[in-house]
Amino acid sequence: MNDFRIPAEITSLVPSENVRDTLNVLEQSWEQYVTSGTENKIIRNEILRSWLRCRDNYVDPHTGYNSKIMPCDHLRERYNDAIELINVSIPLMRALYNSVKGSGYIVMLLDQDGIILELFGDTGMQRQAESVNAVPGSSCDESFIGTTAPGICLKEKIPVRVFYKEHFCMHIHYWACSAAPIFDPAGRLIGSLDISSLYENYHPYTLGMVIATAKAIERELCYRAVNKELKKSYHYIDTIINSMSEGMILFNEKGEINYINTACAKLLGVSADECHGTLIKKIIKNAEAVTGIIARDQNTYDKKLSLFTEKGVKEVSANFKVVKDKDESFSTYMVTINEMDKMQKVASKNAGLTAYYSFDDIIFVSKKMQEIITYAQKIGMNDATVMIEGESGTGKELLAQAIHNYSNRNKNPFMVVNCAALPKELIHSELFGYDEGAFTGARKGGRAGKFELANGGTIFLDEIGDMPLEVQANMLRVLQEKQFMRIGGNQRIALDIRIIAATNKQLTAEVEQGNFRLDLYYRLNTVPVKIPALRERPEDIAPLAHFFIKRQCLSMGRSQVFLSAEAEKIFLAYHWPGNIRELENIIVRIVNVLEGEIIKTDHLPHELLRFEPKTGLVIPLEDMEKKAIVDALCHYDKNISRTAQGLGITRATLYKKIKKFNIN
Repeated sequence: MNDFRIPAEITSLVPSENVRDTLNVLEQSWEQYVTSGTENKIIRNEILRSWLRCRDNYVDPHTGYNSKIMPCDHLRERYNDAIELINVSIPLMRALYNSVKGSGYIVMLLDQDGIILELFGDTGMQRQAESVNAVPGSSCDESFIGTTAPGICLKEKIPVRVFYKEHFCMHIHYWACSAAPIFDPAGRLIGSLDISSLYENYHPYTLGMVIATAKAIERELCYRAVNKELKKSYHYIDTIINSMSEGMILFNEKGEINYINTACAKLLGVSADECHGTLIKKIIKNAEAVTGIIARDQNTYDKKLSLFTEKGVKEVSANFKVVKDKDESFSTYMVTINEMDKMQKVASKNAGLTAYYSFDDIIFVSKKMQEIITYAQKIGMNDATVMIEGESGTGKELLAQAIHNYSNRNKNPFMVVNCAALPKELIHSELFGYDEGAFTGARKGGRAGKFELANGGTIFLDEIGDMPLEVQANMLRVLQEKQFMRIGGNQRIALDIRIIAATNKQLTAEVEQGNFRLDLYYRLNTVPVKIPALRERPEDIAPLAHFFIKRQCLSMGRSQVFLSAEAEKIFLAYHWPGNIRELENIIVRIVNVLEGEIIKTDHLPHELLRFEPKTGLVIPLEDMEKKAIVDALCHYDKNISRTAQGLGITRATLYKKIKKFNIN
């Protein structure tokens, strides 16, 4: 280049004005250092620090040569690891090269370890680079090729130029190079950008150019990182919004849709992708019902609307929110929509209208209960009305929940109505609901009754034998017509519901006494199920006791408790008037105050001790064997291997015994 000049930071330290004299000073300084280790004060500090590192690393200044070239497969891995840096850098490197093209320059991109990833430039300078093994895959680390601009740059994380014999090794003394570090958005060093030439082609502005290009690379990396995070955040937000059961739609003051989530699009019968930019009046025929509220430019909540959509009229509850920008120059309107039918189902769930138990939760080993469960599973698959009879505490509601969960209505509400607990004066409104103004004190907007809330699911009428006669007539009409009206209402509500009734009374006797309608009895008694009392299936007592003990210990976070043989005999002899409920209550009472791990006879309540069995009671061997197997299975949590080992029999023998005694 015709305008070759010694760098200012070099000439400012050399008193001579002659270029040759300046180069001579650099030559003398280098010779003095490599022969005697004497430092010349005119050499810049960063160069001296590099020379010192080279000497400490035993770099030979006379024969030092870059022989470290990475194999192709290793270079490919490096390249892939730095692919984002490379993709960002190459266009900017080409722009840098185009500004010096034809002047004998090459441009290099290096990773954080000094490995050359990309190199291009003028042919003559590329050949010079190849002659000293400066090619992709080679290292510019100081410990291999001595002092270079990329080496210092990566070591000290500063932009730097190295000129002529500031290079530590002789084979690159005739080079001039400028390098700048590249940092990622987190401030971590990820590479270096270098521009090099022979020293006589050097231009003083190259360092500024390479610094500016490195900064441009950093800005682009930062932009891409921010853009990536924004896309990720948008994806998260979009996923969350589209997973909502609540519909959401955003539109501007012109009524143009900016966003609509999946739930809202489904409700309105449109495609979410096709709605962006569409006028809201094209998807809601009576759009003024929405835009009219928005025109008031204020937030509105729980507004009941009838929307005319592609899927017909939709009764909804809507919330309107005005969202303004910072300077309030424009507004976006957000509307969230809940379909009234879905709100009713959600309200049902929130009110506890859920069946939690299945047939797997019913504990038994007796043949009687096995027959009942098999029968209940069969009737669970259809919609027949079920009448469950049994003493208090036998598990009628548990069986009703299991039947519901076994049916095709298991995703819908399970409503429990205790007919004995409903006040006579409120029983009609509790069952069938009421409209606003139906009577003094009626809630604004009215209230749905038990039947309406359970629509689509199952209603469990517990203690049906205690339902007042005047209500029985209405109940019969509802079951026959499959529809009803709220009190004070004039709209008939279609009923799609399964009835499961339960009683601890003898309903036939109640019919004879005139306390229960015969026609309603036959309507409810379509499929009768009778649960035996606990005393009628004594083989279930021990398994139930073990189950309740284990569950109570888990709930208290205490170690496992066991029932002694003497205490178990008393449990088996007791008549259990309160059935399973009484058994559970006694277990809870004992475990809560028990010290130790064994329930003995002196831990039992007095009502059980009155039924202590007499000594010498003869129990059939088969019953004892079955009981031993059941107890062992409960003790070892139904682990077959451990149970067989504990009983002293093989697994095969245990399986045969389980099948023989019909043990679940």
